[in-house]
Amino acid sequence: MKDLLQEIHFEGKRIGMDTDGYGSSMGYCGPAFSSLIPLQEKVSLEGWVEEMRFVKSVAEIELIRESCRWANLAHQLLQDYSAVGMREIEVSARATMEATLIMADALGPTYNPHGTPTNAFFRGQVGPMSAYPHSFAQNIVMKKGNNLVTAALADVWGYKSELERTMFVEEVSPEQEHFFHLMKQAQEVAFGAIKPHIPASKVDDEVQRFIQENNLREYCPHHSGHAIGLLGHEAPFFDLGDHTILKPGMVFSVEPGIFVKGLGGFRHSDTVVVTETGMEFLTYYPRDLESLICS
Repeated sequence: MKDLLQEIHFEGKRIGMDTDGYGSSMGYCGPAFSSLIPLQEKVSLEGWVEEMRFVKSVAEIELIRESCRWANLAHQLLQDYSAVGMREIEVSARATMEATLIMADALGPTYNPHGTPTNAFFRGQVGPMSAYPHSFAQNIVMKKGNNLVTAALADVWGYKSELERTMFVEEVSPEQEHFFHLMKQAQEVAFGAIKPHIPASKVDDEVQRFIQENNLREYCPHHSGHAIGLLGHEAPFFDLGDHTILKPGMVFSVEPGIFVKGLGGFRHSDTVVVTETGMEFLTYYPRDLESLICS
């Protein structure tokens, strides 16, 4: 790398960089960029590229909308195969494989996902384990009455969407139904708060007020959503600490959740786009309780 930088005459230049080195979860620890050759000045570009992604173009929104269509298919297959006695990894593998093959066939040989074509899964959030908001596959066998917290996604030329639902295997207890409806109301509070020219924190503020008024504080450990596009999680966030002003064309997941230890988790996530007057749904999978009982 040092030889290449010298060959293209980088010495003594004023260089902008988002990070002065290689930051990676893969374990590589290389030298700082600025230690390889003398520079006139290094300028931090941290956050510049991320900010350029905030507002999506019409073409980008259409790619995310297409992603939502295929996530919808993958999730429908996931629900179709969820039943008493089924292992979560078997259901996930079957739904993912079928949706991926259908998608690849429909979009044709020019389709390039630039990522995972389609995927539908539970992350181990089956039964009482669904009370852990970010778990891992557990190979759990489904039982009657289990909560299922799901996720489905699709990459379409690099663009992603997010679809999550809370489902139930065959039957729902009164306690499960109680928390399901509170979760759904919290998400509707977020939908109602989304509009241009307000800080992103305002959306989470409204949801947190609902959580407080309904004595749910101990069950709600995370924020209300995040932007999405080329990455599954992008800035800005629907979080009390993020005061980025919302603009038309920003695309978000909306996902306030309730997690009750010993009972289960309750979270829907929908992908929406901010419009001139409010928001528009890009995902469209059913959200009501009756439609989310796996028979």
